[in-house]
Amino acid sequence: MELFYVFNFQTIFLITIIICLISNNWLNISVYSKLFTLGIFCLKILFGLAICYYFVFHLKLGKKTDLFIYFNQAAKLFDTLNGDLKSIISIIVGNESQYQKILSQLSLWKRDFDYGIPNDNQTMIRIHLFLILLVGKSILNHFLIFLLVSFVTILLLIKVIVNKLFINKNYLLVLFILPSLTVWNSATYKEGIALSIHAMLISLIIKFKDQINIINLTSLVFISFLHVFIKPIYLIAISPFLICYLLYQIIPILKYLNRIAILISIIIITIFSFFHNNSGIDKDEYKYGNKFNILKMIEYKQDDFFYEAYTRKAETLLKLTPIKFNDFTYIVTFKEAILNVFFSPSLPNITNLESIPFLIENLFFWFLILYGLKNKRFWKISTVDKFLLLSGITICIFAGIISPVLGTVLKFKSIGYFYLFIALFKLNFQTQK
Repeated sequence: MELFYVFNFQTIFLITIIICLISNNWLNISVYSKLFTLGIFCLKILFGLAICYYFVFHLKLGKKTDLFIYFNQAAKLFDTLNGDLKSIISIIVGNESQYQKILSQLSLWKRDFDYGIPNDNQTMIRIHLFLILLVGKSILNHFLIFLLVSFVTILLLIKVIVNKLFINKNYLLVLFILPSLTVWNSATYKEGIALSIHAMLISLIIKFKDQINIINLTSLVFISFLHVFIKPIYLIAISPFLICYLLYQIIPILKYLNRIAILISIIIITIFSFFHNNSGIDKDEYKYGNKFNILKMIEYKQDDFFYEAYTRKAETLLKLTPIKFNDFTYIVTFKEAILNVFFSPSLPNITNLESIPFLIENLFFWFLILYGLKNKRFWKISTVDKFLLLSGITICIFAGIISPVLGTVLKFKSIGYFYLFIALFKLNFQTQK
């Protein structure tokens, strides 16, 4: 199909290298057999192609879907620069001041609503521009690279979980089939990159359980730095719990510190809120400028999603009260957000076959919770468990607050479910303490 132009020599070479890499386990990344690992990756490719077909042909989004728009922008930029290596590298590393006229021709380079956080559209264009240099101007090649990175990071996480948490490796295969993870992790989405970042981050957190060393700590700082430039809201969501966990591990005498992680996060949010709310900064500076306030960002981001949902006549709308932090309506919004995230889709609001896998996922989620309660697994949880649970819940609630559209909620909560399912598997199936 045209969208997967061009199947060229580079594609054949890339596929050969990937097959050799995975089938021979050159990097010692898999706890599964070589043939089984290769089989999982091939299934991941087929699933990714199915997702592309669904968005491009079934939903009739064509090249306008997020799967292709950043690649198309990078390809346009590459052609405009006539493939000049010096200019391309300058833009990739952020020295783009002399190319502003060229970059202004890219519709996604400048974003209307920044909310005071970095523009990760630019990050995605830079990634694809780098991949054009690396594997050519074929989106199929870029697709394979994205799949390989996400696959490798999940395999490495599974290896850490098996070796450090003593969970049966066969249980962890669920990380390759859970809809919230596989849909957004099997194509060229921002969430796929974010999920890979969090797979590495969680791997380091689990390793910190036994010992923190300078190499792992440096790796964590570097990964967090990279995260600032792609979906930074997820990093913001987990930061209070990450800081508390690290302090607890570095300074064991503060044994109660992790128990007040929620309180610290509330204090941080309150400081942001009151400092900016009383500073005379207007809406334009919050929404279109570089002033960051997490409460204002949530409020305006939700407003934008409401506008988009009704102007585009979204088919699956969820009940959600517009949030206002200057009155108590946010309590109602929080309640509705929790219901939307953890109980949608449900049988009454199943409108198409595509929602069924997510319904099954939610049922499985609650089964794991009830199973853990039945076996009294939740009465004594570790600091790692608390970090995973609090991080996952925070991300999920954020997803539920900002959008009334089921599809968007499923997309934004994917990272949260990643944390929660790892926590639930640890609590239910860990064989040693």
